[in-house]
Amino acid sequence: MKTIPLSKNKALELTLRRLIKSGDYHPHDRFLSVSRLKADYGVSQATIIQTLDSLEAEGLLYRKKRSGIFISPISKVRQILIVAKCHRLDSDELNRFSCGLGESTAAAEAGLVTLNCTIKEFEDNAPYLKIVYKNLFAVIFFRCADELEKYNSLLEGNGIFAMFYGSSTNRKHLEGYHLYCYDEQELVFRALDELFKRGYRDISCFSLDSEVFRERTRCYIDWMLKHNLPVVNEKIYHLSAEEDGYAYMLKKLQTSSPPGRAVFCTSNVNMGTGCLQALLHRGFRIPDDVALLGIGDIPTSRLLRPQLATLEIDYLGDSARLVEYFRTAGESGVFPCELGKSSFVFTPGGSI
Repeated sequence: MKTIPLSKNKALELTLRRLIKSGDYHPHDRFLSVSRLKADYGVSQATIIQTLDSLEAEGLLYRKKRSGIFISPISKVRQILIVAKCHRLDSDELNRFSCGLGESTAAAEAGLVTLNCTIKEFEDNAPYLKIVYKNLFAVIFFRCADELEKYNSLLEGNGIFAMFYGSSTNRKHLEGYHLYCYDEQELVFRALDELFKRGYRDISCFSLDSEVFRERTRCYIDWMLKHNLPVVNEKIYHLSAEEDGYAYMLKKLQTSSPPGRAVFCTSNVNMGTGCLQALLHRGFRIPDDVALLGIGDIPTSRLLRPQLATLEIDYLGDSARLVEYFRTAGESGVFPCELGKSSFVFTPGGSI
């Protein structure tokens, strides 16, 4: 395909836009004069005036009569769009992650602003991203591996950085893409280690029947075998994605053998909270120091069990580390494929 050369004013516009957004200028700094631009870039005054008009219309510059040309404050704003399956207010995890990325002091100093949308909203706006989001710098697909694969080329073509944030189970599908993952085996082993330290050996597993959670169940089995503990199929509970966690657990508890003394739950809202409700309804005693992994809706779960022990992905820590990536490497646009790996936060029973 034949390359079409840029016109002089478009080439200059692209060059000056990069210069304005670099780390050399700060909001309200004086920009290069028309005479300096003519000398530096060897173009006509008419081309320079036309280019400056375009950059001013874009909000990157502003001019003061008899004072000169200055950098606009909004030129340093870089928008990060987080694409997820649900709205931000419907997910405590997503809300914390988004808050850390766009509302922390470090994010403000780096000029980062977080926006959120669902997969459907993103797909509707995908052809018009640069119009809808004028300062879009990066798109993070929050547990949406398929969408990253689908839209990565489009985003790269628009000069927008794209990455996946989520489970290491998706890693094999995303070879060569930018990733920030939490390691499933480390997550599961850390939760079970906490139970083991407290003397529990009879541990049941409650899980969803989907790829990520099947991986967590495999990790649970590996951990049990590593510690020479019996793996009992009747104590591994699988909930299909379409079922209600509470109703499923009530039925299983009526027809199956009792769960172990410790409850290990691999999944999030519908399974974790439903599991808690059903166990309490059926009168099973849940020790205060038992860890339920990956519940997601921790505030609701704590209403049911104020002394609940939990192991969570460190969403605020992850977002803080990403802010640092965007503040430093983001200025040059150079990122490694593996941006980082999540750490975890354990909250012992009794701490609210």
